[in-house]
Amino acid sequence: MKNRNIVIIVLILSISIGFAVLSSTLSIGSNITLADASFDVHFDNVEKVSSSIENDTYTYQDNNTVLNFNVSLDKPGDYVDYKVYVVNAGTIDAYLDSISINIPQAAQDYITYTITYNNGTNLTTGDLLKKGTDKPLKLHIEYKYDVNNFISLENTTITAVLSYKQPSQKGENVWEFDYQEAEQTFTVPKTGTYKLEVWGASGGNTTSNNKNGTGGYGGYAVGTIQLTRGNTYYINVGGKGTSGRAEKVIVGGYNGGGNATGVDTAAVFSGSGGGATHIASKAGQLKTLEKYKESILIVAGGGGGSIAYYNYWADGGSGGGYIGCNAGEIGYGSSYNWQGISTGGTQTSGGVGYSSVANVAGENGSFGRGGDYIGVRTSGGGGGYYGGGASSRQGSGGGSGYIGNPNLTSKIMYCYNCQESTEEADETHIKTRTTTNVSETPTSNYAKLGNGYAKITYIE
Repeated sequence: MKNRNIVIIVLILSISIGFAVLSSTLSIGSNITLADASFDVHFDNVEKVSSSIENDTYTYQDNNTVLNFNVSLDKPGDYVDYKVYVVNAGTIDAYLDSISINIPQAAQDYITYTITYNNGTNLTTGDLLKKGTDKPLKLHIEYKYDVNNFISLENTTITAVLSYKQPSQKGENVWEFDYQEAEQTFTVPKTGTYKLEVWGASGGNTTSNNKNGTGGYGGYAVGTIQLTRGNTYYINVGGKGTSGRAEKVIVGGYNGGGNATGVDTAAVFSGSGGGATHIASKAGQLKTLEKYKESILIVAGGGGGSIAYYNYWADGGSGGGYIGCNAGEIGYGSSYNWQGISTGGTQTSGGVGYSSVANVAGENGSFGRGGDYIGVRTSGGGGGYYGGGASSRQGSGGGSGYIGNPNLTSKIMYCYNCQESTEEADETHIKTRTTTNVSETPTSNYAKLGNGYAKITYIE
């Protein structure tokens, strides 16, 4: 979220199961002072309501903006319930702008974790916390009693983010979602027409011997849609790709960016792919929704990673509209004559990976994710509706965007130096436009540098 008159509650829960320690961190962001006014939301009055365990503690930090829990859950059925008040001590009303809870896959079968109001009702975006008031929250943590086997999970982290925002002169009609490396949620506060905007993340940049490879830029997609009050939608904002060297994995950006690898020399740098940004009616990163495509409302593709290798370099392909961009040609100054490049993702298939030498191939992209490395000296494909192909000793392709949901109207996609749409009869293709405008700040109709972004605006 933009840090503009916003307080963010972050709950980080580190899990260890089986005669180990379960720890939780609940934090609220800083106080913000305005002219003749203050915006101050914090925690107070923690109480253990019920529990099957004895060993648990909690401590406040940073003027009650951080609350640390330490809990030991030793066997299935162990649980603890806490009540904690979120207090608006400022002189300005606040409202709940967004909610996100991320439980790692390894823990989902064993842990029940919920945050509700103390009376059992769900937290909903748009909930008002008036100045001078407070609301009790209930935090429930349980080692599921009906698990099929007994395991130990150590150093597992659950992250929950609740963002409180000051109402602006525009009213409570705009919800903005910055990169969190976790799924975020939006519960519709009132029935009506909403504008959805998403930006994908860029791929990893690289530098070697004064040769610079540029990761592909993230794409942009926008459309309007009718939403019903109380329905919840899931937002996954893409993370930017990174770069590195040596024979190790260079992790791709969150939400589908392809991994990369370097080689054990200071002269070789590979960039991983940037992640896609999407909004859907079903939870999960994009790669998990292949069997639930009807749940996907909109997608912006991520850029492919670049490579810099001795005396040559190659750029990643940018995240596209209906087709992701191919990787760039090898830069001038190369003593090599490799002509192949990896391709971008489309509306029906992942981009094709490229191999410069035998047995050192780049993986093809697939639904929701860019191609990964195979071997060394490999950049990662950009995430997207379908991800871009990875390349050996080359830049990688960008992921495609998506505006094909039949309920989405007034829709268009923009991407950097990409292929424009020409097939008027195909609703998923008709509106892709190319642009040379790029910004790190989320800007309508611009390609995106850095992490992705999402924005939801109530129209009427």
